[in-house]
Amino acid sequence: MHQNDRLRSKAAAGPGTRARPDDDGASVEDVDTQLFENAVGGEYFEGSDLEDSDNGGEGDRQDDPVEAYESYLSQYRSVDMRVKILENELLDTREEHAQFEEDLSAANKVLEHLLREKQTCLREEERIRKIKEMIRDQLQSQEAKLRQVTEKKENTAARSALIAETLKPLHGELDKLRLLIEGMETGGV
Repeated sequence: MHQNDRLRSKAAAGPGTRARPDDDGASVEDVDTQLFENAVGGEYFEGSDLEDSDNGGEGDRQDDPVEAYESYLSQYRSVDMRVKILENELLDTREEHAQFEEDLSAANKVLEHLLREKQTCLREEERIRKIKEMIRDQLQSQEAKLRQVTEKKENTAARSALIAETLKPLHGELDKLRLLIEGMETGGV
């Protein structure tokens, strides 16, 4: 059994264990001394809130070994409780940190995917821009052709109308001349 675990079990047993020797033959006082040294260390009282300046400090506690034992045991339990709480907090914090690492990794993957999608969209946008430019150029070319064809059609229609107007008097002249020729042919010329 680890020494601090053994001391914790002694501390948990409480002051009623003072009359029995320790499992390895050490007296309760030896265990108490070791418990205290392991729990709080030799420098623990210097400047700490465990000093009792109103009652003369540590000296008064050591006058009564039972009071000193009870005090140290209480302090040990308090420190042990704080250690357990902080160890649990450390475990929780590490788990939380690991979860944040996973979240960060997932967020980075999503970000990378979105950046790739953005690049794909930008390439597609460029392709579409080129197509639009080509279509715009083709539209302008077709519109110019349409204007040319329309203008030529209008010119040919105007020319056709002019020719038709020019032909009307000529047809009338032809009819007149034919009648004169027919009249002369029948009249005996």
